[in-house]
Amino acid sequence: MSALRGMGEERDLAFLETLLGGRGLLGPGDDAALLPGRRREAGRAGQLLATMDPVVEGRHFLSSAAPRDIGQKLVGRNFSDLAAMAALPEVVLVSFVFGPTWTFRRRCALYRAVAHEVAEYGAGWIGGDVAGVEGPSVFSLTALGRCPGRPIPRDGLRNGDFLHVSGPLGGAPYTKRHLRVKARITLAQELSRTYPLHAMIDLSDGLALDLGRMLQASSKGGQPLLGAELFEGGVPVHRSAQRSPLARGPLGPLAAALGDGEDFELCFGLSAQASRRLQGDSQFSKILRQPIGRVCGGPGLVLRKKDGSGIRLAEEGYLHELP
Repeated sequence: MSALRGMGEERDLAFLETLLGGRGLLGPGDDAALLPGRRREAGRAGQLLATMDPVVEGRHFLSSAAPRDIGQKLVGRNFSDLAAMAALPEVVLVSFVFGPTWTFRRRCALYRAVAHEVAEYGAGWIGGDVAGVEGPSVFSLTALGRCPGRPIPRDGLRNGDFLHVSGPLGGAPYTKRHLRVKARITLAQELSRTYPLHAMIDLSDGLALDLGRMLQASSKGGQPLLGAELFEGGVPVHRSAQRSPLARGPLGPLAAALGDGEDFELCFGLSAQASRRLQGDSQFSKILRQPIGRVCGGPGLVLRKKDGSGIRLAEEGYLHELP
């Protein structure tokens, strides 16, 4: 749960995007994949999406973590991917691979926690598998969801778009916030119904890295290279950001908001006109209504100071290290 500078998983993800047919709504590259086929199945309207994320002992949770917290994170991080696409969760499949320290009583506590969280979002748990291993525990969840309207991709940012986030950022890995994930399902539905969102992503790996991914995806396919400027004082910083080692640097707690990850808030872009309308919309929180930055031409991230000067920001965040 720290900021990493290496390429890590990015190289593998780029290879897989090419292997599986390039990015786009029918393949890899978004928070969830749109399943090809009819828009109406069994009398239900909307497009069907799928996502899958694991939680790994020693990486996403400690062995001492309570089963209820592990279950909340497992469900919440997957449903957060669906929220980023403006989808409603419908059903899940869950795989439990337990390490040797998991007693029957503790396993049942985790099962109950997952069942409770899935039901809290109005979804159903339809199956999966259980196994044991001598090493660390690994729990994986596959979630299927349906978009009542248009799925919101991450590759739709346009030059001049304003950027917003749904809540304060930073410090989550150093508190229980990284476990107690609440996916912004309802908020994503309200936003997508009311505003023409161009792009959206959930902030699992840090604002700087995830926003960089949005900009890179939006610059593909012959589109002009895009960057973004973040407004000084615009990025909402969580009070727990002070606990992050990144907060000891020259940017202070803002660096934690940019790079810690595990916030699971939504970041989205929309036109300047729509942003002005959102800024006056009292049905949403003050944090969400305040723009954090603006998309501009030319690659990279810049912190735009109040005096007009800029500081180049590294697109760094949490990356899984791979061999």
